[in-house]
Amino acid sequence: MTRKRDLGLPLAIAGSIAVVGAVIAGFIIVGGPGDARARRLDDQTMERIASSVQLAQCAFISNGQAPATMDEAMSAPAKSSVMPGERCGSFHSDRTLRDIGAGQPDRPGDVTYNVIDASHVRLCGNFRTSFNHAEAELAPTRWISWPELEQDRPAGPFCYELELKPEAQADAR
Repeated sequence: MTRKRDLGLPLAIAGSIAVVGAVIAGFIIVGGPGDARARRLDDQTMERIASSVQLAQCAFISNGQAPATMDEAMSAPAKSSVMPGERCGSFHSDRTLRDIGAGQPDRPGDVTYNVIDASHVRLCGNFRTSFNHAEAELAPTRWISWPELEQDRPAGPFCYELELKPEAQADAR
């Protein structure tokens, strides 16, 4: 009479190895919790950059030239038939835009604003991770008004040079 082999223990070991391998592969492909946090913080940096260019656009339409600072942009009168007497800053809930300085951003998450000329601005952010639009997970075009913000960028300081548009062209965006 032949004895039946008990494969329980070898199958359990093989299953455990497969699960551990899958978890490790998942971290390699997707990144760990630290990567997810860094991407989320970079998204917040991009939101500040997008809000800053929208604020500069509002002030540009009102004054005909790029505002020298975000504080100046916040206090510019908004040309709006819907809400007369409003300031550009009243349309932005992110009050941290007043804290945006000039020069290069020093620390991750910092954003800076510089005027290039009367209709061009440079917004720089210091990013924790690189961004590749083609490889981005379900990468929708989030910045429809400013497609320049969708370009690939490395980790670290990166600047976007953006052209502010006259009112008629800005409405078309």
